[in-house]
Amino acid sequence: MKKVYKISLGVLGLLIVIGAFSINSIVKNILITTVKDRTGKDISIKSLWLNPLTGNISSKGIVVSEEERTLLTLKSIKVDSDPLKLARGTLYIGEITLIEPTIDISKGEDTPSEAAVPAEPQPAAEVSAEATPEKTTAEEAPEKDSFIKEIIVKNITIQNLVLEGEDAQYKSLNTLTLEVPDFTYRDDTLNLTAALEIIDSGTLDLLLNANTATGEFKGNLSSEKLLLETSLTQEGETYNIKGLFTGGLNLSGDYLKKVFKGDGTLTLTQGEVSSKDNIQLLSAERVDIKLEEFAYPEIEAVSTGSFKVNLTSELLPLILKGNQDIAATLGGGEVKGTYTLDYPKITITPKVILEEIALQPTEKIPYGVTLKVAEGGYTITSDLEKKISSIDGLIHLNSLDLADKEENTLFFRGGQIDLKGAFAEEENNILIKRLILSEGSITAKGNSLTNVSLDISNITDKSLDSDLIFSASGEDFSKVSGKMKLLLSDLKKPEDLKVSGDLDIDELRLEGLKKFVEDLPYELQGTISSSSYITYSRDRITSAGTIQGRSVKVKDKEGLDLSIGSLDSTLDLTLAGEEVTLNNTTLSFNKISGRVDKNTQVDLPAGKIYIRRYTPSDINLNLISLNSPAVTLYTPAEKKGDAKKAEAKEVAPSKEATKKTVAPAKKAPLPRVYIKRTDIKNATLTQVHGSKKTVFRNIKLLSQNFTSEKNKEFAVDTSLSLEGIQSLYLKGRASLTRDWEFDPKTINFNGDLGVTNLALASFNEHLAKDLPNRIEEGTLSSRGNLILKRGKISSESRLKISDLKLGASTGVASKVPLPKVVDALRDKKGDINIVVPVEGDLNDPEFGVGSIVMGVLIANFTEAIKTPEKAISNILTLGSSEKDNVVYFDYLDSEPKYSDLDKLRKVIEILKGNPAAKVRVTIFTNDKVEKGLMKTKDLTGILFGGKKESSSDKLDDLMDERKEYIETFLGAEVESSRVEVIISDRDKNLPQAKLEIIK
Repeated sequence: MKKVYKISLGVLGLLIVIGAFSINSIVKNILITTVKDRTGKDISIKSLWLNPLTGNISSKGIVVSEEERTLLTLKSIKVDSDPLKLARGTLYIGEITLIEPTIDISKGEDTPSEAAVPAEPQPAAEVSAEATPEKTTAEEAPEKDSFIKEIIVKNITIQNLVLEGEDAQYKSLNTLTLEVPDFTYRDDTLNLTAALEIIDSGTLDLLLNANTATGEFKGNLSSEKLLLETSLTQEGETYNIKGLFTGGLNLSGDYLKKVFKGDGTLTLTQGEVSSKDNIQLLSAERVDIKLEEFAYPEIEAVSTGSFKVNLTSELLPLILKGNQDIAATLGGGEVKGTYTLDYPKITITPKVILEEIALQPTEKIPYGVTLKVAEGGYTITSDLEKKISSIDGLIHLNSLDLADKEENTLFFRGGQIDLKGAFAEEENNILIKRLILSEGSITAKGNSLTNVSLDISNITDKSLDSDLIFSASGEDFSKVSGKMKLLLSDLKKPEDLKVSGDLDIDELRLEGLKKFVEDLPYELQGTISSSSYITYSRDRITSAGTIQGRSVKVKDKEGLDLSIGSLDSTLDLTLAGEEVTLNNTTLSFNKISGRVDKNTQVDLPAGKIYIRRYTPSDINLNLISLNSPAVTLYTPAEKKGDAKKAEAKEVAPSKEATKKTVAPAKKAPLPRVYIKRTDIKNATLTQVHGSKKTVFRNIKLLSQNFTSEKNKEFAVDTSLSLEGIQSLYLKGRASLTRDWEFDPKTINFNGDLGVTNLALASFNEHLAKDLPNRIEEGTLSSRGNLILKRGKISSESRLKISDLKLGASTGVASKVPLPKVVDALRDKKGDINIVVPVEGDLNDPEFGVGSIVMGVLIANFTEAIKTPEKAISNILTLGSSEKDNVVYFDYLDSEPKYSDLDKLRKVIEILKGNPAAKVRVTIFTNDKVEKGLMKTKDLTGILFGGKKESSSDKLDDLMDERKEYIETFLGAEVESSRVEVIISDRDKNLPQAKLEIIK
């Protein structure tokens, strides 16, 4: 019996096992068919196991898909149910466990088709009578005939939930347990009240009401404290996200159509994002979110909130990972602010504090940048669908440090950027509305600037239309500052940059220029300061302003060695390529001394130069003014044989020259020079030729309208003194017969030539050729006219020889003894006064410039020897011109014109030399003109309270005053009996006094 019992149990067990496998297969097929019919979705199940005794179900490898898109995958699912309650039509589930579910939450390409929406159940009365039970589908069967009337679930556990988004994957690191105090499902209606307990995280309260037939639902999620852990995978990188949430969301929609709506408020604290290696990237102290509304999949969202996030050093390298052009590190920082979301646009107003951002140099970006601390308030706006972002606002910089591979550095302690930018996948547009940097320093090529400040506006990533204000101090200057306009239409073409504006430089040390201009041919010392308005465009620079130099020294290898005490200039300069142009420029200097070259030394105490225009081909000066300049010219003495060697060298060319004829280098044409006025006073010129030295002193040079062009007249007034001559002067008008040709043999001149106190004894070597006696003592003074025309000289001079003492015979034959001639020519005071013409040819080798003065003397003596009577008569001649015998008065003035007083002095000189001579002076006026002027003057006086007087009486008084002045002037030097002054009744055009010598 026992054996039969055992066999029976074995057979029963085998039948149960076989039945179980059969049931599992049937249930699996029913489940797949039901899901397909009810939802239109495909489902595949790798395995399913149903224990009919306990009601437990377990399944693995579940995949729900639609067409070729995977909607849900489950590694496995376990369901613990009570099979005894199925007899009452109730499916009672104690716990559902979902392991590693993955849900696709992306929008997909299309919305679900109508076939995916469950059909509305039809009443039994509407079912066709022809329909048979075999042909009745699950959709057509009335719900009231369903075997299961009610579903009750008490607990749901989810392990490692994964949500697949459009571009990222979110993975929960927590195990979620849903405790369900109230879960009912009846007549397609699901009512759920549950507490979703997330292990080690907290509890999420859930309230849900749904219709499984239509998919419509509404509910609420809330938590007082929920620590959420998940992971995000994006572009191959995985990030762990953790945070503590409080708040709640209200949800509604249709889960079958995947249409969701909601609103709510959330607060995140203790948030953290870390890498897959658990390295913290950032932490969120607090994020407040007010979600006014949102919708999905046709996304609509309106939300506002605030946030505060801490950054770590690992964040920036991770963001820039894969970008070979940028290598950077972040020392840490903080971001806080507010945001507004009106999907798809989100606007963020952050305040950023970064402890340090460091960009290391790369091959494409050769600069390293360290941003010590940055803070700012600005606005970032993004379009989440179009992936377009913009930034607008002010960023404060507390420290900026830039360096390149050559150790050139730029550092600023503070500043701010007013930034506006637009960023898209294809193109970025950046505008720096204003950049301010302060308390900076710059080091480049060993040179450094301190106290640097910059203020620049309107910079884009493509062009410049900027206003720049800057200032700095340096080792080689006190301060440089400026306010400029920068224009550049394309940053890729920096050569098109245009600059204009003010530039000021204070106390620039010239020694420092060598650092910037390595091939500078000069050694410079001293300081200069300038203030100018400059423009720059390609190869053209202009500068208009002032320059001051102090204690300047200039030196080169060619012998230039100058010291300049002070230099003040107003400058209008244009530099185009290598050509310099000056306009309306003035130059004032003091104490210039040193060598111009090896053979020229200068000492210029003071001077001014006014440049109207200067170009390499045209020099136009308004004024050259020099006060007491001294110039020394050195000429080495020729050694014996030097002249012969030079002559032989010219005659016998070198062997190289005979082999090859080299064309002489073409000289650049000399510039045209025009000087409106030259005023040189008290100059000294020293010529040193070997051991011989000649000094020209008291040089005065005045000129008007000087030009280097031929056939253009200019005025000259010059004088000088040298050893043996107290003064030599030349005054008149001159012109050149060839451009830049100043040889006396080619120059034209018409004017006055005068000599004062020439020491005759100093020129015995020249006079001995023509005079029968040497001169031991005596001085010569001469005044006369000089005409030079193409080398021909013509002169008529009035000579005065004083204190003449003759010496030994020279051996020159003379018809009349020279001592007798001299005695015959002497006047009462022992002086000799004669007028003698001199003519000659400068092209004659025997007639040099020095012989002009000597020739005058020789000619006068010769003329006196030949015709002494003529020489004596010339003594009493005032002049050949009528104007030489007239002294003019200004209207209503009792004294002669100052320029005519020399004529009265000449009268005194003649009267003193000729005791028997007298002078008659006749005074004339223009009666009508002077009376008219007196009436006008009287009328003016009456208007201001004066008394009216007779113009006739006044004119008589004026004529008497003129007479008295001439009598007094002449009577002071000669006897009054020899002076006769008459007032004439005759009219002349101008008030005047006619002078007449009576022999």
